[in-house]
Amino acid sequence: MGTQEQGDGKVDSNVVIAHRAFEALDRQDIGAFILLCDSEVELCRFTSPPDQHTWQSPEYAMVPIHGRQAVVEWLQDVFGAFPGIRFVLEEVDLVGDSAFCDTRFSLGEDPPLPCSFVLTMDKGRVVGFEIFHPDVEGVEHAACYSVAWGQFRVRGRASKITPPRPCAWIFRKDDRGVPTSVRIYPTKAQALEAVHE
Repeated sequence: MGTQEQGDGKVDSNVVIAHRAFEALDRQDIGAFILLCDSEVELCRFTSPPDQHTWQSPEYAMVPIHGRQAVVEWLQDVFGAFPGIRFVLEEVDLVGDSAFCDTRFSLGEDPPLPCSFVLTMDKGRVVGFEIFHPDVEGVEHAACYSVAWGQFRVRGRASKITPPRPCAWIFRKDDRGVPTSVRIYPTKAQALEAVHE
């Protein structure tokens, strides 16, 4: 992917905003992040991590919150629960007023995982912040892992112009069948190959 030309200064401005947003999140600087946001910003968040019991109804996990104060409180909860969380923005692709951001994030000692976000801009402010959400097409279960595959989509303001992206997930499970870790892969084939290595 690459930045698309739009013939005005909006391209550079939106790319800068995206970089500043993820730099602030990486520093856990909520004040700097919220200054980039519109007063009526909408953030689509997960209420809990997906597991094999909820793949058939993935909409359960996405709940939009509205306004700066709600976003501040949610980020405080996230950083409080995961004090070692880090974000690295690797690439930005612009379509209209939406910035598709490919990132890697880590939770402390764990290896970084790929994750994609969409920032929707208006008049130099972030008005929408969404994570690509899994639409799962199939799941394969085994004793010590589950593999799920499908597509990442967004469901909020940018959904009409956001192309879905294929993706697959490996959930490692303990003796009780409870997921203990997740890894993300670009395709089902790569995920299945990885579990059999």
